[in-house]
Formats: sequence, structure tokens, C-alpha cells
Amino acid sequence: MNPAVWRLYGAVGTALAAVGILLALPTPPTAAPANAATPLTLAQAWPGTRTIDLSATLPDGSTLAPAAVLDARTVIVQLTSADTNTTSLAALSTADPTHPRVLQRMAVGDGASFNGVTVAGADVYWMASIPDGTGGSHSTLYRAGITTANPVKVTDDTGQATFSASQYDLQVVAGRAYWTATHGIAPYTNEIRSVAVDGGPVEVRPLDDASQLTAWPWTVSPFVADQPVTELNLDSGARRTIAPKPGEELYCGPVWCRGVVSGPTTSVITDRHADGTGTETRINHDGEGIAFVDVAALDRFEMLAAPISTQAATASERFAMYDLKTRQHIALAVSTAEGTVGGWLWWATGDNETLTWHLLNLTTLH
Repeated sequence: MNPAVWRLYGAVGTALAAVGILLALPTPPTAAPANAATPLTLAQAWPGTRTIDLSATLPDGSTLAPAAVLDARTVIVQLTSADTNTTSLAALSTADPTHPRVLQRMAVGDGASFNGVTVAGADVYWMASIPDGTGGSHSTLYRAGITTANPVKVTDDTGQATFSASQYDLQVVAGRAYWTATHGIAPYTNEIRSVAVDGGPVEVRPLDDASQLTAWPWTVSPFVADQPVTELNLDSGARRTIAPKPGEELYCGPVWCRGVVSGPTTSVITDRHADGTGTETRINHDGEGIAFVDVAALDRFEMLAAPISTQAATASERFAMYDLKTRQHIALAVSTAEGTVGGWLWWATGDNETLTWHLLNLTTLH
């Protein structure tokens, strides 16, 4: 993965895709600076906390990267063959990590990719996307039992499915799978598509802008400089508009909004409640940027990254998180890649044969 000053990582396809946030606005907002003292380590902040550690290289020479996590026993991974010709989605048992169960395999040369990987109950869902020859791609929604059933096609009536490096790109709610697709291009608008998990007709709900799904049941408008964020509750129909402060780039979820203001040498990143209550808090130290596009994992944790090396072969950064509940800054690792889906966070350390993934259950951090 190529680093940038600001890097956003989601899961495989969405979860491990790098997305840059451009920071080009002037004056910082009024907010208390983040504590510049030496940050706590994970062990200091939560004594006894343990990560699940997985080698990124399998005995056959293929490499893996996490895409989603069912629980401490089962991880969904993307595999790349030793010759890099094929990519696969697989279920991996942490008790037997050298024998993942392949769910689907595709040729890399075809430009194929896995997107929107998510788990619900004992099933895993994903979009398999293949270029359509016109500059776009076509996606098919699949479902599989993580330990037993073979994959089944849920639908290929996915429209022009869109993926924004968000863990919310594909969601399963009350027996239906939901995703966003392009609806129109003049002006650019999206639609929410859904289908029963066992297949059937696809329902389409047009939107009046280019909003994407965020944590259910909300959609959120894409960032546009100097423009407010708009959010829509798909259940109730309620709408709200959140205005940025002068010189602020604003990104929001249902609970928290993240404001970014760039200065001459660093940027100031603050979080405040989306409903306008409470006070804003600066979450970053100088030099740190945001690691993920989604705002506040579990409505509590913001992930931060400060680049160390930007060489493609040795890209690394100081990976940390800010706990909005305790207002603590916690150092995690010198990392080469990161991802998060649901209540799980992961990062990679080392390189080549020593590359190791570390998976942390955020729900255990009390």
C-alpha cells in the first residue's frame, strides 16, 4: 500500500483500500490541544489486553490480509497467491491459521476485486466486482456460511454499486442486505439498493444527492469543501444538516463529526457530537492524520497515523488511537497497514517473511 500524509484504510476492497483526505483549509478551530505528553501504550491503558497475532505468509507462499472478523476464532481474509496471479476470499480459523477455507477465487489479471466484506450472524457477505469493459465494473452479491455452507449468489442485480473504503458499504439489517449504487450522473446521485439475504427482487430507493451509507439507518453526504454535511435516517425519514466551521473539512457519522483544519505545519483534528451537544475535543498530536474514513469506531475510538517512511517498499507509520470516552491518546504500533470492521481493529508490523497481523477486539476495552 502506498502511504500518503493522510491515509484512510477500510477492509479488503473497501476495508484495506487506501483513500487520501486532502487537507487544504486555513485557520484551526478553537479547541484544546491534544495532550502532547508521551501517549499511553495499549498495555498501560488496558492491562491484560491481548491481540490475536497471525502471520501474513502461509506455508504455500501466499499472503493474507484481514477483511472482517466473526469472533476470536474466525477471521475472513483475502489471500494473494505466491505468484500473485489469483486473489481469494477465505475463512481462517485462528486455531489452525495455515489452512484457510477458500470461499471464492478470482484471477487478478481480470481486474477482479472483493468489496464490502461483512459478517452477520454465522454468515459472511461480499461483493465480487469485475470490470465491465466500459471503465466501470459489475458486482455480484454472495453469501456463505463461515464454517459449513458453500457460497451462494444472492443477486447480480446490484446496479453500479459504489464503494467508499467504508465498513458500511455493505450492511445486513433485519434479513436484508443494503448497499449504495449510482442512480444518475447529471447531477450525480445515488440510490440505496436492498435484497433479502436468501435472494429475490431488489428494492431501489433513489436519493436526491450522492450520499453513502453510514451506520444504519443513516446516510451521509460526501465531503464538499465549505459545504454542510447532510444526513438522512432511512427508517424515520428525518433529515439534519451540520454546518462546518470556517476553514473546516467536516466528516460525520450518526453520533460524531470530525473536523479537520490544516495549518502551515500540521493539522488540527477535532471531534464533536453530530447533534450539537457537548464540547469539541482535539484528538490528534501534531503530525497525525486520520487512518480511516469512518468516524469514531463504536462511537468511541478514532484511529490516527503519523507517517515515518513513505518509500513504497517500506511504508510505515506510527499508528495510534484516541479514546473519546476517557480522552486518552494510546500508541498502538509502528504499522505498515491497518483496517477495521465492526468492533475489530487490525494492523500489520514487520515486512516480507516477518509481516504479522495483530487483531484487537475493541469491545473488550472497558
